[in-house]
Amino acid sequence: MDWLHDLLARDVLRGLGEWSDHAIRWIATFFDQQSKPLATLSAVITVLMAVATVLSWLRRRLAVARGAEARLLLSTPTDSATLNRYSARAVTVLGRDREWGELLRFLKAESAFCWLQLAGSGGQGKSRLALELIDQAQGKGWVAGFLDVEDIRRFGDGWTKWWPDRPHLIVIDYIIGREAEIKPVLQGLARRARLIRRRRRGRVRVLLLERQRWDRGGIGGARHAVGGADPAPAIAGEARAEWFIRLAEHHDGSDAVLMESRFERGVIELCKLDQAALVEIVRAVARQAAPAPEPMLPDAALIAEQLARIDGEGRPLYAYFLGQMLADGGKNTGWQRDDLLAATLNREQGARWRRCLGEGDLPCLGDGSGAERMAVLATITGGLDCVDAVRRGLLSPLSSTLRRQVLVLVDGCLDQCATGPSHQIPPVLPDLLGEWFVLSAFDKGVAPEELMDRAWRLAPRATAGFLQRIVQDFPEHPVTALLLELAPPEPPAWEALVEAASTILAHLHRARRPFPEQMTRALIAAAETGDGRAMSNLGVCYHTGQGLPVNLHEAVRWYRRAAEAGVGRAMTNLGLCHERGDGVVADPAEAVRWYRRGAEVGHGRAMVHLGVHYSTGQGVPQSVEEAVRWYLQGARAGDGRAMALLGICYQGGQGVARDIDVALDWFRRGAEAGDCGAMVSLGVCYHTGQGVPLDLRMAECWYRRGAEAGSEVARQRLGLIQSETDTARPEVAALGVEDIRTSQPNFTYIQA
Repeated sequence: MDWLHDLLARDVLRGLGEWSDHAIRWIATFFDQQSKPLATLSAVITVLMAVATVLSWLRRRLAVARGAEARLLLSTPTDSATLNRYSARAVTVLGRDREWGELLRFLKAESAFCWLQLAGSGGQGKSRLALELIDQAQGKGWVAGFLDVEDIRRFGDGWTKWWPDRPHLIVIDYIIGREAEIKPVLQGLARRARLIRRRRRGRVRVLLLERQRWDRGGIGGARHAVGGADPAPAIAGEARAEWFIRLAEHHDGSDAVLMESRFERGVIELCKLDQAALVEIVRAVARQAAPAPEPMLPDAALIAEQLARIDGEGRPLYAYFLGQMLADGGKNTGWQRDDLLAATLNREQGARWRRCLGEGDLPCLGDGSGAERMAVLATITGGLDCVDAVRRGLLSPLSSTLRRQVLVLVDGCLDQCATGPSHQIPPVLPDLLGEWFVLSAFDKGVAPEELMDRAWRLAPRATAGFLQRIVQDFPEHPVTALLLELAPPEPPAWEALVEAASTILAHLHRARRPFPEQMTRALIAAAETGDGRAMSNLGVCYHTGQGLPVNLHEAVRWYRRAAEAGVGRAMTNLGLCHERGDGVVADPAEAVRWYRRGAEVGHGRAMVHLGVHYSTGQGVPQSVEEAVRWYLQGARAGDGRAMALLGICYQGGQGVARDIDVALDWFRRGAEAGDCGAMVSLGVCYHTGQGVPLDLRMAECWYRRGAEAGSEVARQRLGLIQSETDTARPEVAALGVEDIRTSQPNFTYIQA
């Protein structure tokens, strides 16, 4: 029986369950202890059959476990020579200590399986932080890396059978457009979490990288929860991103298994990096990019001023761009965003072209070359498989020379395969630079119609995702409007655009851009399918005349349909209609009823309106304390106006003890969440020296931000401070509840 003992000692049987070990040991002992022949032939046959059954079962389990694990491939990007790539690690991660601490806690959590999303607008450093976490995990013996769609497809249905024997960190980047492939990963692991824990196997962590928070509508349009608290409970469909709804088991985005397996709140959002960290990034990148000797750089104040002019969101990627321009000897102190992007793109592509292809004809944007066109197509679709595109009749075969030129433009891998350079063309990265490359190519002369037609046919969801990103990052670019007007060529493409319509229109609204007719048609199509979010947004369009003629009765009808579908934002808008008499008879009590319904499902702005009614006594008994309670709930739900109103209460001692420091904190939080009233109130504090040193420059800055966000009150205060002199300084009054309420429209607009 030595062979059986040898089998037990092999590594291949480790991790297949304790009961199977006991079974085989019992059989081995049975044979070892027989000192005389077995009494009957039937006993021999019985034992042999038992052995065969156990070993057959073990072979099957071993094949499943070994086969599944062998096919799970996680990749770690190689160090890049291009400083703008996150894998270049040009400088250490700065200014993200809090977020890094949360990621380490995620890694160390006791649960067998949990997931977490890293969110934030393009250029905030999501992929870089994920790469640092991968390094940390690998250093502790974990299997860690990025999981791409091709590896998911190769893994097949292994997620329902997989028994990891080591801890795994799986990072998945770019969810939008790939939900169908990613859903089995998340669902399979979440449903096997208890089995993995019971078997005491390796822990599994899944980190999702996507701009759009799973628990908020709108790419990058999220507001923060207050004090680290969980957002107020929200109904499914009201506070679930579309991509998350597609990952869930239910059409409305509610999924108990996914909620149970998330780590804490399920999201870490990367926000504006502080000024000192951004300046340090500029200096560090400039030192790396410049040839010796070390470049002469502007002082920190001038660098900070340039960065603020280039990008108001404090994104480290723009600091990388600026550092390289300064390293090249750029003396321009008036860099604008578009100038910086164009210079960075030309610098990168020109340097790679000279390095790889010599000093021949250098590419220029809009030259219409085959290489440029294919690079544009690959960037729109998130990557181009030339073999697949040729097979589907969407491309003619690309020569080796052309493929090599395209790969140089996009900074792809130039390693040769059997048929020459790779047939897999990646997009231009990082995202912001890729988006600018596409917009610039079309703006300089490349015809968009044919390439967009091919993009829609090749990858409809990825193309819709690209449109969402350019509307977020470059809403004012003329090419953005042009691309939104190009009709998708076939039903799958139209369906993808319909699904993206609300998010696209939300970004257009925030940027105060007109709604293209085609996007309005897509919104109507989405509403007619029963999409609650689209129904609510269609009501807004009829209410405000954005993209459609004003029709208050139609607005109320669509709000009501959306409210019946459980959309809290529609309930709030119905309350506004009843409060103002828009399309219905004015009725404060009915308005309060709808606000209360919206508040019950977690809509922050409904809580704000309910608080204001308690403050004024309209439709309810007046109670300043009850008003403060609702403002606080609204602030916890992430509503910036609720934060501004809480600041007013603490500033004036209304319903709470007067505390100017607490008031300032709420004003700052509200301003960061985008509320105009909070911005004006901060400006007033600096204008009058309340709680802060008197600083007219800071006051003007906050008034200007409020004015740029659309506040008439802010515009008036800006004019006031600009007309002041040392001898003539008019009295400046703090804002009240009604001022905050009217500092920008009360209406809750397009929901992304």
